[in-house]
Amino acid sequence: MTRSRLGATALVSILALSLAHAPAHAQLGRLWHIGFGGGVSVPAGDLKDALKDGVHGQAFLGFGPFSSPFGGRIAVNYQRFDLKSLEGSATSPSTGSGTVLSGLANMMYGINVGPIHPYLTAGLGAFDLTASPDGGSSSSKVHFGVDGGAGLQVRLGRIEGFVEGRYENLFTDKGLDPNATSAKSFAAQIIPITFGITY
Repeated sequence: MTRSRLGATALVSILALSLAHAPAHAQLGRLWHIGFGGGVSVPAGDLKDALKDGVHGQAFLGFGPFSSPFGGRIAVNYQRFDLKSLEGSATSPSTGSGTVLSGLANMMYGINVGPIHPYLTAGLGAFDLTASPDGGSSSSKVHFGVDGGAGLQVRLGRIEGFVEGRYENLFTDKGLDPNATSAKSFAAQIIPITFGITY
């Protein structure tokens, strides 16, 4: 009986401590959040002549301290496109794919208006740009770049849904055609439009 009473007392004590610390854990959980999203990626600049519209997926870890409109995010993005025939290259394929794997660190600034949370974002990172023409060899190169955009989060119970548009600029001076002989200035930009959730 003594052991049973001791066990019951210990169980009650643990439950009481858990309930007492529950608000603190709930608040801590809201400081850090993870998110997933996907959507459409639209090539811009000279890149639109090399790639068709594509799709992308995103995963990120975000941080947003209380009583501050500022936050941060570390994200991994994967984008896939179909290749176009590149003008001026007779050997350029009409089929194949292009991919962009990127890692980005962003600063966030937002305001809360009830359950709605509009925000701005800007950051920098590395972009691994790969062209894989059918029947040819793949070419890949990492470029540094910057991005910026705006989004809108809406609270849906314990999670938040969001829609976000960003403009990515890759610092590169060559195109995607591995047979090109000229290294002309090449403007590589992508506009991802993302729908997703955070929790």
